[in-house]
Amino acid sequence: MKIGLIHATTTAVNPIVKAFQEESTPVELLHFMDTGLLPMIEESGSLTPEIIKRFSLLVFPIYVLKHPLEGT
Repeated sequence: MKIGLIHATTTAVNPIVKAFQEESTPVELLHFMDTGLLPMIEESGSLTPEIIKRFSLLVFPIYVLKHPLEGT
């Protein structure tokens, strides 16, 4: 089984990997990372349409390629 994980910081990776190793049957973890998300949220003080769009590009890359988001 493959499980995709989205990270906004590099420090999140090792604890999550360790938790899966301790508590789960063997799985393949796929790590998707955008370290620019957290600074964007901190700067804006909230989730903006731009941040949501950027996150969506990690979550739905094939869908986004087939159906471009407005403004891209």
